[in-house]
Amino acid sequence: DYKSFYESNILDYFSLGTDWKNAAVNTNWQDLLYNKNALTHQVDVSAYGGDAKTRFYVSGFYNKQDAIVIDNRFYRYGGRLNLEHNATDKLSFGINLSVDRSQLNRVTTDNAFSTPGQLVAQLPISPLYDPNTGELNSNTLYSNGLFDAQFNSDIQVTFRTLGNAYLNYQFIPSLAFRSEIGADILNMQEDAFQGKETIDGGGVGKANLIISQNASLNTNNYFTFTPKLGDKNKLNAVLGMSYLQNDSKNAQSFGEGIPSDAIKNLSGTTQITFANSTGARYTFLSYFLRGNYTFDNKYLVSASIRADASSRFGPNNRYGYFPAISAGWVISEEKFMQNSKLINFLKLRASWGQTGNAEIGEGSYLALYGVSNYPNLPGYIPVSLANPDLQWEKTKQTDVGLDFALLNNRITGELDYYKKLTTDLLLNVNVPSTTGYTSYLKNLGSMENEGYEITLNSRNIDGNFKWNTNFNIGFNRNKVLNIQGQVIEGGFGITQRAIAGQPIGVFYGQQFLGVDPQTGDALYLGTDGKATSDYGQAALVVLGKSNPDFTGGFTNTFSYKGIDLSAFFTFVSGNKIYNAAGVYMTGGFFNGFDNQTIDVLNAWTQPGDITNTPRVGYFYGSGYQNSSRFLYDGSYIRLKNV
Repeated sequence: DYKSFYESNILDYFSLGTDWKNAAVNTNWQDLLYNKNALTHQVDVSAYGGDAKTRFYVSGFYNKQDAIVIDNRFYRYGGRLNLEHNATDKLSFGINLSVDRSQLNRVTTDNAFSTPGQLVAQLPISPLYDPNTGELNSNTLYSNGLFDAQFNSDIQVTFRTLGNAYLNYQFIPSLAFRSEIGADILNMQEDAFQGKETIDGGGVGKANLIISQNASLNTNNYFTFTPKLGDKNKLNAVLGMSYLQNDSKNAQSFGEGIPSDAIKNLSGTTQITFANSTGARYTFLSYFLRGNYTFDNKYLVSASIRADASSRFGPNNRYGYFPAISAGWVISEEKFMQNSKLINFLKLRASWGQTGNAEIGEGSYLALYGVSNYPNLPGYIPVSLANPDLQWEKTKQTDVGLDFALLNNRITGELDYYKKLTTDLLLNVNVPSTTGYTSYLKNLGSMENEGYEITLNSRNIDGNFKWNTNFNIGFNRNKVLNIQGQVIEGGFGITQRAIAGQPIGVFYGQQFLGVDPQTGDALYLGTDGKATSDYGQAALVVLGKSNPDFTGGFTNTFSYKGIDLSAFFTFVSGNKIYNAAGVYMTGGFFNGFDNQTIDVLNAWTQPGDITNTPRVGYFYGSGYQNSSRFLYDGSYIRLKNV
């Protein structure tokens, strides 16, 4: 009974006056966004034991989360088993197994008028309930979200099984072989129902069923060589291979025409309106060699080489080769540092390596066709162009770092500098639409990332009462170096682009300059460099970047005799965020049919007014078009967990 819930509970959160009935009628479209029982419940149990030959660990958990929107909940429970057994002095084996079930009671996504977030757009004078009948009010600008809460359901249930088994054989003290095989199996079923009373139900009632299966199988097999080279020399070498195979299947059916709400699933529909199924497979085959050498616990060298093959590339470019090398110097182990009272540990390290990216989906190097199911005209239609020359996207990275511990390990931390160069970017580039296509996948251009990362940990107070602080911050500078003149863009509202010399994903569009005090018209930067009120004559310029200058977090933990309290903050600075709904929310598009933000109260009304909010009008005012007017500073600091 949602009405009773609001009348009995919502006043705990809002100062709506003493007359609840009037408050509900006049001001409460946002009530649905808040849930008094927005809590997380977690239960964990575990046990472990064994003997000299066999060890085991078992655990189980239950988790329940209520969101800030009613009918949006998440449940998860499952268990885990780890078992290890030493069959002989040379042979050991074991298994790791986890199984869990999760259930998500979903609400409509943002791509529908029935989404709970749409409630902020409702007219503030719209009542939740018809004041004359007491029934849910259906005469609202957008769908009354309480209809969806009462008559719709969308339940997504997922079963996931993760398993791994291994066998280890010690041929001689310095040579061992390990074989692993693992599986990750996921089955998901989503049952959705939209009652005929709701906007999504369209007056006829609808339902759909989606079933997805995903199975990943992998195996790793490798030799480990650890010869005895004396007290000061240590060598570890690994030679092996790995294989990964992933299979996915998806089937979905949609129907409509529901006689009643008695059956809330696809079997209650009288007509199937759409159905399809898909399947895909990809594989990776890898060979690797790695060696680590340490001398006197002070000097460390490591080198590796990988050969990776992916089914996502054509036969000519299936393999990529990725070397890496690193070195470290534990300075604190040197004789001249042995007696230092300030420095307990100091290590300088550097590395260089190359990695590859193949995340482009399946069959991208092929010319693909899809099935045309136009009524009574079955056939095939072209989907994508072939590119047999596709190859791995490669990233070369250099790192230099310093690890340290000071003042009897009261202060520890890391300082890092890195530089990454990515070449052969896998991008969808433009082609003339007269070809029948708009883009195709190609290796094109390069991009650079450079940055610093700092991590600090301190034991501020260390006694019966303890106070520890952890702090980290990262600075990253991103730049697109070359995309050969291509225009690559995306986004909603203001475009985001890849532009040579700029960070990737910069906002690109019209620059809002304010309001003409004589006419109330919005002003934009024109193509001639001057202000113009003609949106069509506004220049397209870079407006800001979506990537922050720096990100980080810090945690303070206090404890006393087994009781502890921690507070975790995160922060971001230097990025921009575009409010694509601003054209509706701030006196622009269709001029105020939506609930408006308060800056519309400062709109221009007469000549001489100085304001940054353009004039409003009955059908289109001024300044409603996409521009930097709706681009905001994305910096924040957040108390994320306490």
